[in-house]
Amino acid sequence: MACKRCLNVNTKLTDLINLTNLCYLKTYELKALDCLLEATSASFLHRNLTDHYNFIM
Repeated sequence: MACKRCLNVNTKLTDLINLTNLCYLKTYELKALDCLLEATSASFLHRNLTDHYNFIM
């Protein structure tokens, strides 16, 4: 399940020119970005573990 403001953060991040602009994000946007990163990482980890398990079996 995605965070409420992940879409807004994604849009804002695509508009950023470089990483130094991350300091201009609001607190709730940074939290949404963290949530998005966790969700993406969990999805990636689940997919890789599933692929690895299927390969072993």
